[in-house]
Amino acid sequence: MEQIFDARRPPTIPKDIKDGPLFGFLQSQRKQYRPSPAMKLARELGFETISYVHSPGGGAPEKLIGHSVPNFELDRVGGDRLELNRFLDGRPGLVTFWGVACGPCCQEAPHLTRMHQKYSDRFAIVAVNGYDEASEVVAKFATQNKLEHPIVLGGGEVASNVYFVGAYPTTFFVDRKGTVVDYQVGFDSGEALEDRVREMVGVR
Repeated sequence: MEQIFDARRPPTIPKDIKDGPLFGFLQSQRKQYRPSPAMKLARELGFETISYVHSPGGGAPEKLIGHSVPNFELDRVGGDRLELNRFLDGRPGLVTFWGVACGPCCQEAPHLTRMHQKYSDRFAIVAVNGYDEASEVVAKFATQNKLEHPIVLGGGEVASNVYFVGAYPTTFFVDRKGTVVDYQVGFDSGEALEDRVREMVGVR
């Protein structure tokens, strides 16, 4: 896919470079340049550049891969504040963005509690309500479903502007150093989730 959507353009030769080794190198690079199919189509349509994202549903969560997980401080269901970096405290973990009005999010939630119950001493789980739903709505859902994993409220701006979330749930996986190592859009199964958690905590 990266070959098809390669956005590279032919090397440009500055006007002040008219000869010499650098000129020869840039000229050879221009001769070897072959536009990708997407770039060729874009130029034929009159566009100068193209771009693409990896994630379904829009957004650009892939931008965070390899970077420190963005810190935030939000109110938890129950009233106290949660600061992400302090909560992680050297543990690997996941940060998932969800909403009560999101069907797959509601399917995922009980499995997050089960993982929290089993691995909370070695693995951190934080669910950020990105729908900005009322605290009463979220608290009622948590009570009815006996959710015990940490849930924070008012995460809509953090979701869209800091984590580039475009679809729910979007889950980010963070290593012990606080680096985002992967993300997932949607929810597959509780088994797949636990396999990932076990891998990150080193449990076979």
